[in-house]
Amino acid sequence: MKFNAHLVNCTAHDINIKMADEDTFFTIAPSGFLPRCKTEYNTVAQVVAGGDTFNIRERYFGEVKDLPEPQEGTLYIVSRIVAEAMSGVRNDLLMVDGTIREVVSGKVITVGCEALARWPTQEE
Repeated sequence: MKFNAHLVNCTAHDINIKMADEDTFFTIAPSGFLPRCKTEYNTVAQVVAGGDTFNIRERYFGEVKDLPEPQEGTLYIVSRIVAEAMSGVRNDLLMVDGTIREVVSGKVITVGCEALARWPTQEE
């Protein structure tokens, strides 16, 4: 299925999506929207490694804040955490899928992604 849509990048960085029919990338700049899940932590243990003590926490994600309202013909690229938190609720939220990385000057950098993905919704 092919359809036209307006893509809105709701992350803090450029999204580089590999074009479906060629080896080039389409870049979507951040929109200024930055939805996040409310996060709570609970320290459950401590570990000592190399003489230093570190906390081990459980992390809980709650309600999503600052997510734009659905708009006809618009798809929002969000973090995986936001997409998962809203799974079964909204079908207009996408996340990057198939991260493409390269080694440049001995460092691994993210170049882009192979595609966009979404969680299944109850409507489908």
